[in-house]
Amino acid sequence: MASLSRELVFLILQFLDEEKFRGTLHRLEQESGFRFNMQHFEDLVNQGKWDDVERYLSGFTTLEDNRYSMKIYFEIRKQKYLEALELQEKTTALDILTKDLKVFQALNSELYEEMTGLLVLDNFRENEKLAHYGDARTARALMFLELKKLIESNPVFLDKLEFPKMHPSRLRTVVNQALNWQHKLCKRPKPVPEINTLFVDHSCDNDFPRPNPVSAIAPHATGASGQITLPILQGQQNHVVYSQNLPMSHSSYQGQPLTTSLGLQSAPQFLNLPQGPVLMPMQMSHMAQPPSLQAMQQQEQQKRVREAAFVGSGPAQIPSQALQRPAKVRKQKDVHIFGTPRKSYATEDLPTSVILTLRFTSQPTTISFHPSNVNYLLAGDVAGCVSMFDTSTTLRLWSQNMSALVENVSVNKAVWSPDGSLIGAAMSSGRVALQAVHTNSVAVLGKPVEVSAHEGQVNDLKFTTLSSEQLVVVTCGDDKLVKVWDVRSGQMLYTFEGHEDRVFCVCPHIKNSISFLLSASRDGTIKVWLYGSTNSQVDFKVDGSYCTCITYSHDGSKLFSCGRGDGSTTTLFEWDEQHGTIKQRYTNFLNSTNDRAVIDTVANRFIVTVDEHKLKFWDFNEPRMLFSVTLEEELPPSSQVCFNCNGSLLAVLGQSKFVKVLASSKDAAHLMASRKSDGREEPEHVVSVEERPLEPVQDAPPASKEVVTEIARPPKEHSFEASSSQITDRASCTSRLLTDGDGHGIRYLVYSNNGTGLLALGSNATHSFWKWEKDGSRVFDEAALWKPSPSAVMQNDRSPGSDDAVACMVISRNDSYVLSASGGKVSLFNLLTFKIMAAFMPPPPAASCMAFHLEDNNIIAIGRDDGSLLIYNVRLDDVKVQVKEHDCMITGLAYSTKHECLVSVSSDAKVCVWDIVDDKYSKKDELKLQSEEAPTETETKLTRVSCMFTASHDHLLIAQPTRLDMVSVPALESSASWTPRDSLQSTITSACLSCDSRQIFCGFRDGSMAIFNVGNLAISCVFHPNVLGEGLYCTAIASHSDSAHGSQFAAGLSNGHVLILEPRLGGMLLWSEA
Repeated sequence: MASLSRELVFLILQFLDEEKFRGTLHRLEQESGFRFNMQHFEDLVNQGKWDDVERYLSGFTTLEDNRYSMKIYFEIRKQKYLEALELQEKTTALDILTKDLKVFQALNSELYEEMTGLLVLDNFRENEKLAHYGDARTARALMFLELKKLIESNPVFLDKLEFPKMHPSRLRTVVNQALNWQHKLCKRPKPVPEINTLFVDHSCDNDFPRPNPVSAIAPHATGASGQITLPILQGQQNHVVYSQNLPMSHSSYQGQPLTTSLGLQSAPQFLNLPQGPVLMPMQMSHMAQPPSLQAMQQQEQQKRVREAAFVGSGPAQIPSQALQRPAKVRKQKDVHIFGTPRKSYATEDLPTSVILTLRFTSQPTTISFHPSNVNYLLAGDVAGCVSMFDTSTTLRLWSQNMSALVENVSVNKAVWSPDGSLIGAAMSSGRVALQAVHTNSVAVLGKPVEVSAHEGQVNDLKFTTLSSEQLVVVTCGDDKLVKVWDVRSGQMLYTFEGHEDRVFCVCPHIKNSISFLLSASRDGTIKVWLYGSTNSQVDFKVDGSYCTCITYSHDGSKLFSCGRGDGSTTTLFEWDEQHGTIKQRYTNFLNSTNDRAVIDTVANRFIVTVDEHKLKFWDFNEPRMLFSVTLEEELPPSSQVCFNCNGSLLAVLGQSKFVKVLASSKDAAHLMASRKSDGREEPEHVVSVEERPLEPVQDAPPASKEVVTEIARPPKEHSFEASSSQITDRASCTSRLLTDGDGHGIRYLVYSNNGTGLLALGSNATHSFWKWEKDGSRVFDEAALWKPSPSAVMQNDRSPGSDDAVACMVISRNDSYVLSASGGKVSLFNLLTFKIMAAFMPPPPAASCMAFHLEDNNIIAIGRDDGSLLIYNVRLDDVKVQVKEHDCMITGLAYSTKHECLVSVSSDAKVCVWDIVDDKYSKKDELKLQSEEAPTETETKLTRVSCMFTASHDHLLIAQPTRLDMVSVPALESSASWTPRDSLQSTITSACLSCDSRQIFCGFRDGSMAIFNVGNLAISCVFHPNVLGEGLYCTAIASHSDSAHGSQFAAGLSNGHVLILEPRLGGMLLWSEA
């Protein structure tokens, strides 16, 4: 109970914070002692409210608790004493000395006497130890950093510094859950219940005055978890298992949560519960519906292109050079047959006539039509390959091995993303592979990326959207888990646990702005999940042994399922969502095999599947089967079926290494007539996809009514691995060219930390600053050269003969100041006014690189061209540390708070790690990275050896003229390396990590650029020199500082221009596999 009481306090704290009851919030924090609010404490310290500081602190610790607490109280009272002295309030200072500081006299009498002596000084800074004391504001900020370290080290504050992870508005959710449960227990529940009070239990029998309509607040609850559950079968209510309303565990939740309210009116009603919501009659601004939900629904509807009217989209035109088609192929009029728009869809329009047989050398396991092109068919096989076919020309457009890391695996499921830019493959090895595909030419882009998703096999995979911009993939497997992955980053967002057997299928769906997920396991259990909740909403058993497929009609209005039965009872159902019962049992579906039956729907009217070796068709509204079709080559007892996007073609998976493609009788007759008009009385001939002959082969197969194409698996010397993506011009990217007109080459380039500016340092020691609105995408429309006044300029000091000096620059964390050097003094500029604040450290030696301390903006590490390293306090104008371990110029510096260290690298690729203890720097380790070929003097001048920590601070990127390395920290070992080769043989001129540390952007002396995967330094994209322009090359490179624009980077050019690029590669993925 004590634990639950503590959690209740946290729920109340969250509620107070969301409702902005700040005073009550901090009072409860102090009185409960459960949570120390560091931000509130910092605000009090910075405002100098010393009485409030001690009062808040007293709720957690006292001066006598331990030495950490004593030190905390001493620092606070000392600062209070010094500020009184600075204001010449000697009486107040004496009172502080004799009351607040007197307690420390017994511990250190000498210090107490020294502090007493400050009373007689006109300025306490005359004391040598306080000579560097600045103003009160700066002193408070520095003192807070010290207090923060003491608090974090103090065992009294253990478990009090972090607020527990929980869903937003959790207290409101718990109340809504209780109200819904009370409403469920009402003897005569009202359709629209009235809630006037929380002081007594809700009952529809109570005669409360009618409040404002509940519907007035329904929009504020949209996006809630809602009562999303699954149907309860008639006579099977005993199988329902309700999830407990316990505090949520978020161990598997890593994405942005949705606001919750279990009484959502617009949520799908799967349970047989009274209609209408039970909600607290309040309106809170933070409960408002996220604006992206409408976009989510629109996207979901856009991908459902098989409408009731079925207007065909027609075939997409694919550039022949991209697909390398033969010079002479099937006439175009054949292509248009299956794209013909249909004003209606009747029984006679159902595909029942075989027009094409695709034969494979490896057994196909999965099929899927393109979401918008009627002729493009995807097929995966037992050998781990996915192939793309154009059914209008019988050509294989490409084939890709989806498992480069594991051999002897099969593709269990292959599906398209909603826009056709990605292909997802569920593998028998437990891995999931995603392949980017160009949305125009349907050619593969780069290599597939893989992630280890499940233990055992991955059985199903589906794409869906969680927001207007977040595409995710849902997977399930033999390990009884359902997982949700962010497509772009590869991050696992959710893990759903609860199934007790292998999970066979998943069905993500969006209905009435609610995103949810259904899953079915081998033991016959179906579960419904809400993203952000770890418990399923309802579990129930279905008829038959187990369910193998769950799907919605294409307009989302009807839910169907099928499974394995006993051979005498149907397992094909439509569910009544309103009442939680089976609405329709379709007869003649008698699957009793171990094969996984799959159904598909078309025109929001018809169901099709393979059962008893036949194709079977049903009308949504008729329980009896319409008809069945027996093909010449026997089908397996159960198999996969798939309609194309306008319902004109149906693909069926065979058991003897074939896929059948069917069309309606009318379309098949049209096709035969078309062939006769071309002088081809007999059906189409056999064509080897591997050979792709220029002229048709004239010997037709014997008496067949189908087109037959032999699909031969290419030999291994024809590698399935696609080359990295090639960008040959700026049209393939979103780009913006920035100029300032001086024509001097760019030496250094950096984005502002807030992502709204780009600062460049030219070879003439002059800075150029471009700014735009906060949205990083606006750089392409709004970026403009900015100056506070027309005559303002930021120009570094330059020493005689410093034209070839290494330039360096760094921006403060608040984007207010810039430290910069171009071979002369180090200059400190105000970035808002362009005024120089200070100039220090004249050469020799000259500054060659700089880095701000990550916690103190006043501390800067400066590397110099003689190999020495300085730690400099700008505010005090004081060199704190000076060490020398490098034999030549230091060219890169990087701080790490995680490892409490500083890393330095010199032009000879020597890496040193410096431990930081009590502001003292001592060398901990070093590493010398040797290139196979030592860089020439020209290469060394052209490229600075740089270092950069990844976001996790577990690895360093080290870039040399002839080598890239990912170095693990603290082991200081190279975990991956890359040297220029093949098409990228030029010298590396600059390299940097993307802000999310998933990519590396790299420029080369020949004008090309490349994007690497961080995990294994594999090249994912190559930019042709044409992108930059003839004779130009990248001299400096910088990545955008906002992870929302992780693929955007800027290239400083040799002519002084800056080119901002964001590759537009359809579904280019950023996953990395270490």
